[in-house]
Amino acid sequence: MAWIRASYRRLMTLGPQSLAETCVFYLLLPFSWLYGTIGLARCFMYRGGLLRSERFEVPVVSVGNLAVGGTGKTPTVDYVAKHYLARGKRIAVVSRGYGGSGAGEVGIVSDGKALLLPAHVAGDEPRLLAQRNPGLIVVVAPRRVLGVRAAIDRFGAEVIILDDGFQHLAVQRDLDIVLLDAR
Repeated sequence: MAWIRASYRRLMTLGPQSLAETCVFYLLLPFSWLYGTIGLARCFMYRGGLLRSERFEVPVVSVGNLAVGGTGKTPTVDYVAKHYLARGKRIAVVSRGYGGSGAGEVGIVSDGKALLLPAHVAGDEPRLLAQRNPGLIVVVAPRRVLGVRAAIDRFGAEVIILDDGFQHLAVQRDLDIVLLDAR
């Protein structure tokens, strides 16, 4: 997997350097156009109201990125959570729970008092955030709208932090923090 990532980075920064890379590049190019077109259509459907995007009564801060992995999302979510916790706010992190086996529609990793789900169910990063931040509510939900609603209704969250939420358009945000790969 590491060689795929290294090859991808080299291809994106330097362009194709060999005949094989040139063939792969041009073979995959139409798929990238299709993916981009679908992404644009999705954005237009949210903006045009064909797909529903929900606004919540509390501030929503999204931490996301433009690259796959390695941009520091988890440390940034941790920093933002600590910032608000230090000000006495009831904070909830809502994550998809990537890497966990899944806890149903909404899983409560931490209710702000106790750790309730193990990492193999919730995912490593949500569990880590809950462990590192006593008082932090951490919710995992494949449909983030349901996770945000649970954090507000069940735990009285005053601020929501969407972990990896930049491309997630079903929840309207008040602030997007977008991280870039420094390389």
